[in-house]
Amino acid sequence: TQLARLEVIASSSDIILIADKTKASVPTVAGLYFAIGARFSFNQLRQLANNLVSSNTWERLAVNALLEDLYLYQSQLTAKILHYFLSHKEKIPTKGTAAVNTWAKMHHQQVAPVDQLIADSKAMSVPNLSLLSVVKRELRFLSAPDNRN
Repeated sequence: TQLARLEVIASSSDIILIADKTKASVPTVAGLYFAIGARFSFNQLRQLANNLVSSNTWERLAVNALLEDLYLYQSQLTAKILHYFLSHKEKIPTKGTAAVNTWAKMHHQQVAPVDQLIADSKAMSVPNLSLLSVVKRELRFLSAPDNRN
């Protein structure tokens, strides 16, 4: 439960900033943020990264950069999905999970490669920095703002 509290604390400023920028309520943004975390396994990916054994300073710096990027992409994806609903003048589902699932179905072609890589990372007996870096790259593409929504 301490890890869950740290997750909330670490994410609270991002959630508040997104809520302020989009004019969505903080509970709506928080629900969506954590639903995205669950749907795309951000917490598990961060845990896998934290468990990597670093043999030198450069590897530890690479892991730290990976962790920072995962938080960034979770925030960007939250903003992107909110923007999708707002730009289509659709009511944002009150349950974050419903919003994420609706968006993921509408963006299946972009989501499928990420889902496959996440499944691969979970299946590996000993995940490595290379695999997590590839997953991170796909999450970057998925979370990047675009004009097509």
